[in-house]
Amino acid sequence: MAKKQIKNSKSVMKLSKYYFKTQKAWELFIEEYKDDLTEWKEIFKLYKWKNRKELADRVFSQYIRLKNADTRWFCICVTCGKKIHWTSIQNWHYVSRWNMKYRYSTVNCHPQCYACNIILSGNYRNYKKYMDKLVWPELEDIMRNDKEIVKLNQSWYEQNILYWYKEIKDMLKKIKE
Repeated sequence: MAKKQIKNSKSVMKLSKYYFKTQKAWELFIEEYKDDLTEWKEIFKLYKWKNRKELADRVFSQYIRLKNADTRWFCICVTCGKKIHWTSIQNWHYVSRWNMKYRYSTVNCHPQCYACNIILSGNYRNYKKYMDKLVWPELEDIMRNDKEIVKLNQSWYEQNILYWYKEIKDMLKKIKE
């Protein structure tokens, strides 16, 4: 490994002390993502997190909000229709985040304002109407009643975090233009 790459790898390691439990895990990560180390450095600097699930939540939330933003950086709350800047709106999960199968599903996650998400505890009545229009009612029922246990591994998190982050960068670039 070149000296510059080793230096970059060490700075990534400093930023990600919670992410890697062992030196071996860190070495495997560097080997697999040597072409994407600059993105990983940006990710570790930009997002506050304690573990890979929290990091994935933060990156995915930003991805969902930006994906639903218009050209002026505003999202519409799916339950009340308020227009809110993408940085102030929240990512709402129709099926609880405890269900790992749908936690990072774009069908399950949509922008919702603070009032609907927190104060009205999701505003389920209006959200159900939105989901019935968005997806057919049978799929909504399947999602609500699905009890399959899914365990996501570190590789899944790493691949998706990197994918979402690259998409976020592209969306921010398009919005700025």
